[in-house]
Amino acid sequence: MKYIIRIGGVTNGGKTPLTNKLVQTLPSSSVLTVFMPTKCHRLL
Repeated sequence: MKYIIRIGGVTNGGKTPLTNKLVQTLPSSSVLTVFMPTKCHRLL
């Protein structure tokens, strides 16, 4: 099964390690990592 996963967060929030682990665990899936400024309070 293929998943599309979107990860958002602030700088040094752990997005890259999480993305790397997800890519290893779910190789047929796509992961999009998005930077979100610290003043952004709205979930996209």
